[in-house]
Amino acid sequence: MKVNTIAVADFDHIYRSSLIGTICAKLDRKVLFCSSNGRELLEGQQQHPADILIVELYLPVITGFEAIKLLKKAHISGKILAISSTYQPEMVKPLMENGIDGYCSKDINMVNDVVTKILEGNKFFDSNYYTSWSLDTDKYLVSHKANNMQFPDLRPVDVKIMQLTCDGKSNKEIGELLNLSKRTIDTYVRDLLIKLNLNTKIELVNYAMHNGLCRLTCQNSEAGYCTCKTLFV
Repeated sequence: MKVNTIAVADFDHIYRSSLIGTICAKLDRKVLFCSSNGRELLEGQQQHPADILIVELYLPVITGFEAIKLLKKAHISGKILAISSTYQPEMVKPLMENGIDGYCSKDINMVNDVVTKILEGNKFFDSNYYTSWSLDTDKYLVSHKANNMQFPDLRPVDVKIMQLTCDGKSNKEIGELLNLSKRTIDTYVRDLLIKLNLNTKIELVNYAMHNGLCRLTCQNSEAGYCTCKTLFV
């Protein structure tokens, strides 16, 4: 019996454990390695190539999407399933163009079903499913807004600092990139933590990843739409 090897890349170790418990219930599957950020994913797949990679799009250090592009550019083998908490419609086309095998929500049963489809040689980009997922995402965002949990009044500079922090940049490096002093960035970060009711930069990264950087940018850009050079930078 052929055993299909799997790699899981997600920043939440509890989610990773739950997902592994479900997808490995079948005897023909085993997890080869796990990673909590994009850099670990790249290193793991280079050293121990898995048959299929389950990749959270909003990984820290190197985003899941950027890691996927690097894997494809380096011609490193392995089927790839991209996942995210909320539906990101702007991601479907870029994922398909980069040769990804599927994209779905982080619902564990859904991921398990799509993994089965991909291992059977199919791709998963189902427009009917995306319509349903989009409605679920809208309900989620409306619910957050109703409970005063929607994004606070973030300025474009706040979102940019969050993006650079998620890329692993220090406050000094962020200051150099934005032509601001480290002290100014320290103040921005402190005020941002207070505004979001967070305590550490790690919590700030988790907040940005959970809510979707591109979605944050689109809602807070002075232009009223995403002004990033890429979806994540």
